[in-house]
Amino acid sequence: MRTPTAVIRERIRPPRSVTLRATVAPTVGSGVPTGTVTFRLGSTILGTATLSGGVATFTTAPFDLPVGNSVAITAIYNGDSLFAQSSGTFLQTVNPASTQTVLSVRPGRAVALQAVRLEAEVGVVAPGAGTPTGVVVFRDVTRNRVLGSAVVDGSGRAVLWSHVGGPLGVHRVRAEYMGDGSYGGSVSGLVGVEVVANGDRLSQVVLRSSMNPSNVGVPVTFVAVVRDGVDGALTPTGTVAFYADGSLLGYGVLRRVRDGVSRAELTVSGLGVGVHDVVARYSGSVVYARSVSGVLQQEVRPPATRGSSVVLQVSPGSPTVYGEPLALTAEAMAPGSSRGRSPETRSPLRLTT
Repeated sequence: MRTPTAVIRERIRPPRSVTLRATVAPTVGSGVPTGTVTFRLGSTILGTATLSGGVATFTTAPFDLPVGNSVAITAIYNGDSLFAQSSGTFLQTVNPASTQTVLSVRPGRAVALQAVRLEAEVGVVAPGAGTPTGVVVFRDVTRNRVLGSAVVDGSGRAVLWSHVGGPLGVHRVRAEYMGDGSYGGSVSGLVGVEVVANGDRLSQVVLRSSMNPSNVGVPVTFVAVVRDGVDGALTPTGTVAFYADGSLLGYGVLRRVRDGVSRAELTVSGLGVGVHDVVARYSGSVVYARSVSGVLQQEVRPPATRGSSVVLQVSPGSPTVYGEPLALTAEAMAPGSSRGRSPETRSPLRLTT
């Protein structure tokens, strides 16, 4: 009996569907085999098709075949009452899908230390499909300097906040998608960012922590309040860079609180155990000069180990009528304490529905 033959007539790019065609014929004599053919990729069954006139046809799902130069696809004829089982293998080339990367930068005009938002959108060129993964590197081509990198998310976007730095003038920036196992890399076009000079108006920066001391792994929000340092007639704009022990934690965008006052926030959870010197550096703007806060010493302690318990009260009790308001009271206590008697007991939290 002749072995089945799987015929695929072209190289493909994932995640394109592929039609597999297996022909089963006797090795001696005559007759037409019947039954089924199972298509395998290694140990994985792609699917099974019924023979018709000695031919079985199966179409793969878009993501069934991985990228590779010699992807082995095996067609296994399962035999019938007259013909024995046989098989055949075909080596298929599956190329990475092509991509295209588009970069946007906002704002397009900033002072040297003002963070801008760089967003790269990585799309797949037909006939490929799906969403690429991996990393995008953002580069200032004017200075041949890497601004940073970001991971491509589930929507195909990678976002980085970074300052461009000097010198003054237009800097050409691009995004470089590095590719992954299934998608090829691509480079965006150049986008211009104009770096302009700072003004000389004075400002004051005050830095606060939402929790100090804190426990390792627990999110802490640093808040920088930037005030106009002259008469309060103008309100500072731009960004604030937060540093711990001289290393950049991230950026926060200033939001207006009232005339003459803005604030920026950054939440972090990666500080290790110990005391960290945290400062906030205001980028300044075309109106304001740069300014910096005093040092805030953030103490980070080991993880909390003491247990606690919560008592929940509902008023009125069960049952109630649909739509009737409920008063929920939650009271957290240290182990072994009695409600209302322990100095460890926190004030109850009450919520009315």
